[in-house]
Amino acid sequence: MTLRSIFDGEIIRTEFDKAGINSHFVHSIWKYVIENPNCEWEEIPSLPSAAYPLLRSKFKPLTSTLHSVTNSTDHVTTKLLINLQNGGFVETVIMRYDSRLGKYAGKPRPGGLRSTLCISSQVGCKMGCKFVPPEQWDLKAIFLPVKLWNN
Repeated sequence: MTLRSIFDGEIIRTEFDKAGINSHFVHSIWKYVIENPNCEWEEIPSLPSAAYPLLRSKFKPLTSTLHSVTNSTDHVTTKLLINLQNGGFVETVIMRYDSRLGKYAGKPRPGGLRSTLCISSQVGCKMGCKFVPPEQWDLKAIFLPVKLWNN
């Protein structure tokens, strides 16, 4: 049996309801897993004892893995290739900026160092860009916001 993402809210609530576990514990589980991504289920404090075997048998804290990291030569941009549970891949790009550079209305710009995270909402693409391997040219899936969160 494939372990499901702990962040699939509908599934975990349904499983908790079937087991007679109050679903209000779901948010504390999510918070703990986000803060401790490599945790074991038994490390999550204050759950009913019935929750631990259910979590072990049906859920996984992280279902996606980092496949590769590519940095630009100036280290301003980092591309992450994420391997999803279903075997598909999505790209995520981190872009770093200094928003103080340049001028705005003739004056120095306010701001400072910041980063932007771009998360792909689809597996594959039909654009055919030369820097994308041809095997990724087929559009295979588009994620709704809840699916992005789960992955």
